[in-house]
Amino acid sequence: MMNRSITLFVFQIFFTLFPSWISSQPVWISTGEYVIPTLMIEHENGYLLGAKNTHLLTDGSISQSFVDITNKFVYVDKGMNVIHFRTISLIGDWNVLLSKAFKYDSNTVLLTGIAYHEVMDEYRIGMIWIDTALNVLHDTVIGMENYSLNPHGWMEVNQKGNLVTYGTLFDKKEAFTLASPDHYFFMELDHDGSLIEFSEQVLAGTPYYLVPIGAEKYHMYGNNYTIIQLNSDFFYDTTFALNLPMENIFVPIRLQTYNYNTYFLLIEYIVDAGSDYFDSDLAVIIVDSMANILNTFAYGFADTTDRGTKVSCHHPDTLFVGGARNVQTFPIDSSYFNHLFVHKITISGEIVSTTFFGADGLVYMSGLLATDDGGCIMSGLFYDFLTYPDSNIRDAFFIKVNPDGTITRLEEENYHSITDNYVVFPNPVLDRLIINGADQEKTLAQLFNTKGVLLKSLEFDSYAEIDVSGFPSGAYLLQLLQRDGKSVTKKLMIKN
Repeated sequence: MMNRSITLFVFQIFFTLFPSWISSQPVWISTGEYVIPTLMIEHENGYLLGAKNTHLLTDGSISQSFVDITNKFVYVDKGMNVIHFRTISLIGDWNVLLSKAFKYDSNTVLLTGIAYHEVMDEYRIGMIWIDTALNVLHDTVIGMENYSLNPHGWMEVNQKGNLVTYGTLFDKKEAFTLASPDHYFFMELDHDGSLIEFSEQVLAGTPYYLVPIGAEKYHMYGNNYTIIQLNSDFFYDTTFALNLPMENIFVPIRLQTYNYNTYFLLIEYIVDAGSDYFDSDLAVIIVDSMANILNTFAYGFADTTDRGTKVSCHHPDTLFVGGARNVQTFPIDSSYFNHLFVHKITISGEIVSTTFFGADGLVYMSGLLATDDGGCIMSGLFYDFLTYPDSNIRDAFFIKVNPDGTITRLEEENYHSITDNYVVFPNPVLDRLIINGADQEKTLAQLFNTKGVLLKSLEFDSYAEIDVSGFPSGAYLLQLLQRDGKSVTKKLMIKN
């Protein structure tokens, strides 16, 4: 298993100090705050990878403010070498959370998501057009004059090639009172951001997820295993009952477009639940335009918690299905040690290859992107609980899986601990910490508290001093990271 704890904060270090060195696998977006993957898209000569960074407060808690969210983007070539990186947080005065990307042309990507204005306390649809160098070409926010929107944030391409999205809303003329929790809006937009269709209505069953299906229809998932069908103008048409092939479903069903005749249902379910053990598996169900179940692919490992079902396909006869799998079986079955897995399967369900990726901590599957070379990229969320217990720090990572199931240029040697040639003293320290490096390697020193909050950072060659006289007494962590990404972490005690 790869030693991941020593690579924490690589994105922050490389992207701010050593951008020309980024060339290894996998791609980590690590800022010392709460980072989760949001989007992936393949373009002409590479891949655009995105993540949401949420600010951590001084006490280590996650900020609940929309304005403390930024979007981190990386453009990599087909070998997963980082070419460009950028942070995007605003469209004018609107904070934006970008969650979906679409190819606009050979040099342009359209990013879409939710925009929020702090002063107006209002949400809209946000759209940003960028080139492959991650330069913003233009942007816009889209709202309705008489309504305040609560966008879902996710967009799909419909049968006509336009973008569709939805959310709940309230009427500004009604003193900003939500008409009902089932009062929905629907929008159809072209790729230039022009509004084609706007519809509002009340839908029973609290449906969510919108997928285009059949002859200009749309399906949404409703309560009690039902499918709500809408017409091309987004008005209610009918309701279908889902006859699922398994019981004990414990994660809400998610809908995902497959083609315009069928779509995927992604679920997690309990297998033979009993008092002596717990076993949960993943399932991908293919459903047609009449909500008939055409096929079911169920995967998991005996007596372990398998979760986070994801699926993607590029070629119609090949699917990638994955999730996170605990390493140990129940009742030991600790959720703290696990790894990601992705099966490459045929459309009939036969497994062609299986790829695993693990780390010294907790990992979640965030997404899969089937690529045109017959492989895929899996994105994940990482929590390094060993180094930073009880911390809210999370990292995002992206891993390229080849058509044969291998991981491209993993270069595991870059993630193992370096020989500890650093002398750090005194420990405990009262006011001034001394660091001596025998190899005279250029090193970045970062001091963290036990919640993972970065307190001080400096770069040195062979000698450094850190003034800690103002810090409260207690335990701290000192990370020493070299140019090649190798690092060592030391535990310190400060006594003041």
